[in-house]
Amino acid sequence: SSESPPDTRQLDRLRKLNPSHLRCEIPLFDTDWKSELKNDILFSQSLNKPLEIALLLQENSEDRLLLKQVRDFLQAERVSVARWLILPANENLSRPQPFERWLPMAQEILSEYNPVAPIIAGTNSDFIFLNRFPPPKALCDGVSFALNPQVHAFDNQSLMETLEAQSTVVRSASLVAQGSSVHVSPVTLLPRFNPYSAERKNSTPPTDPRQQALFGAAWTLGSLCALVDGGAASVTYFETIGLGGVLENDYVFPLYHVLTNFNEFQGGDATLFRSRDSSSVVGMELVKESRRRVLIANLTPNVRMCVLNDLEGPADIRILDADSVQEACFDPDTFRKSVRVNSESKRMLRLSPYAAVCMDMRVD
Repeated sequence: SSESPPDTRQLDRLRKLNPSHLRCEIPLFDTDWKSELKNDILFSQSLNKPLEIALLLQENSEDRLLLKQVRDFLQAERVSVARWLILPANENLSRPQPFERWLPMAQEILSEYNPVAPIIAGTNSDFIFLNRFPPPKALCDGVSFALNPQVHAFDNQSLMETLEAQSTVVRSASLVAQGSSVHVSPVTLLPRFNPYSAERKNSTPPTDPRQQALFGAAWTLGSLCALVDGGAASVTYFETIGLGGVLENDYVFPLYHVLTNFNEFQGGDATLFRSRDSSSVVGMELVKESRRRVLIANLTPNVRMCVLNDLEGPADIRILDADSVQEACFDPDTFRKSVRVNSESKRMLRLSPYAAVCMDMRVD
């Protein structure tokens, strides 16, 4: 939602973040949607990343015309598409959305531009809308829903307690999808709009200051662990630039490093750690070819001692906490190069409040 385009430094940091895709949301009922899509295309091209294009449709007779206009516009611009999200502009809990009309049109028209990009259907809001009236499985390649932890409670502990439910809701969505893929898009700390309002507001989404703090980094790693555990096919987090994003001005937010640590193992395997107190400490192991990485986060405002068993050999450890957060935010390149070596076979880590640890196992 930042009104200013990214500068050179911001683009460099977003490239190092290495996202698999960028999500753009195009309200086709808005007369200015072509201008919005043009800006998103330029952004994706500057990062050389495909777009996840969320098309917001309303119930009217212009659906086919609008989808053709999207196809023709993209044919002139030529951008890579990761997937299409066919979503209702206005949510409805009392009757189903017209997916039986939208999805065949989308398959017919959008496949002319990109025949391999999957067509996903669902909701631009909470899982409850997807669960109430799921799209027909035979007409789409998967389902999607958005996620945020602040629907019923708003304190730090309550937000952390929602993490366990995230894996559960993805499994529930898998049942709704009847075996097709589940995409969580987007994940935000606050709801972006009121889905129960008859009118959709085009104002800037609200932001939570905890997104720019260590709390946001710990919560993000907890969310990644939960959604990986639930089996999500793809996850889209936050915005890029601004208070609702991963960086602003000349600094990055702590959660930038959590996402970068994870994205550096794209195409690898992730295995969750099972903690005796999963409400306090979460973690996962990432493996790609000969590389091995362990990510751990303290979800509490208290110091926690964490013992890691069965991790042999030396490791390079980088800790994101109150002592390192200033360098991590204002000089992220230097922070990411600063590690300490731990050669103990049984590792005990002292995790300060909301600390996040990245441990790279050395392979000789």
